[in-house]
Amino acid sequence: MLRCSAQNGYIWCLFMGSVVEYLLAIGYTVLFLWVIHRMGFFRRSGISFRWLAGIFILKIAAGVLLSLVYTFYYPDRATADVFRFFDDGKVMYEALKDTPQDYFQMLFGVDNDNAYFSEQYYQRMNSWIRTYETNLYNDSHTLVRFNALIHLLSFGFFQVHTVVMCFLSLLGLTALYRSFSGWMADRKPALLLGVFALPSVVFWGSGVLKEGLLFFGFGLLVYGALRLIETKHWKYLPLALLGGGTLLILKFYILLALIPGLIAYGGYTMIKRGRPWMVYALTYLGLTVLVLLFNSAFPQYDIFILLARKQLDFFGHAQLTQSGSLLEATTLAPNLWGLVRNAPEALYFSWLRPLPWEANSPLMWPNIVENLLLLGLAIWGTVHLRKLSRTAQNQWLFLGSFFVLLFLLVGWTTPVMGAIVRYKVPALPFYALFFLMLVRKERLPKMLQSSLS
Repeated sequence: MLRCSAQNGYIWCLFMGSVVEYLLAIGYTVLFLWVIHRMGFFRRSGISFRWLAGIFILKIAAGVLLSLVYTFYYPDRATADVFRFFDDGKVMYEALKDTPQDYFQMLFGVDNDNAYFSEQYYQRMNSWIRTYETNLYNDSHTLVRFNALIHLLSFGFFQVHTVVMCFLSLLGLTALYRSFSGWMADRKPALLLGVFALPSVVFWGSGVLKEGLLFFGFGLLVYGALRLIETKHWKYLPLALLGGGTLLILKFYILLALIPGLIAYGGYTMIKRGRPWMVYALTYLGLTVLVLLFNSAFPQYDIFILLARKQLDFFGHAQLTQSGSLLEATTLAPNLWGLVRNAPEALYFSWLRPLPWEANSPLMWPNIVENLLLLGLAIWGTVHLRKLSRTAQNQWLFLGSFFVLLFLLVGWTTPVMGAIVRYKVPALPFYALFFLMLVRKERLPKMLQSSLS
């Protein structure tokens, strides 16, 4: 990174720094386009290179736009997510120059949780130490470490991190597309639209935020797990473990929301008897009993208490930062009845908010329009309902089980509209595909029935 001061011409130095940054980002873009063209995983997706290249470039443009939005609307880098993880990663990376051992200890989490590291590094960071600490892993550490690692390639230029994140996000989304391509073989363009083109997925999944890495891990887990279930080939297990491990250290609740559906989908795929909805109902009933037993055996990790505490922490943080999008949410009681009682409100928050008359900023309107389009999709899919085979019902219920459970988890714990918009993003492709699977093929627009060649 260029060092700018009054002596070397501050304005000129900033200009040259920007030129170098974007030239380097363009160079990495070309490199990743070559990888996309040559990598078998992308070539076997059934999506032509021109489509993949277009999606990748669109994602990079969205990532740059996201950084500009944060630059002009959230100028405090200490609180702007897209910059604070990058800046914290820089603090960690700079240890490599003088004390390389410190860098690697922090990068791999080896004997780094002590007063020395806190005084030398963590107190200079904005996201390493949480305002409200819990006994759960701080997932912000994962993104700080990711940025500290990418600094080795970026030389401190921010937009290079954007390009790398867009590639990893594209890899995960392509894995999601491949996961469901056999389920929607007669409507591949609709599948492409549902996985890659939703505005929130494009926008939030393309910046230097947790969502980009989340889609990487999420896509690999879904692809690896479904292929393992359907083919019984153990070669897919490493992909599933890599994806699951990424979610474990990044967004554990995504993993929790996905596991019940995977168990039920795998169960019905094995037995292929009876009605799929019964397998899902029994799976959720059995897991609820296991959660109750777990809470009794390990009260310090009581899931109901953790969810209720998460909601209270959000209330506290929103009040501390004077958030303008705090919702009047019912306080979540730390028990099973509390979750049941708050379920309708949670779904309402995650599915429909923000509403058109709640727009107090131009930045809210894209989310409002997207919510209305998704609501329209649900109505359209329900009106033009097709009859599903039991195999298709199993696939359809898997999609629905994930997005509904994630909507509930987000709605239960997140009483802030700005955070809800981001936290529900992983559920949106499943939501879109859930209703696109329902629509009779003849009711789909012609452009959603054509090939992708």
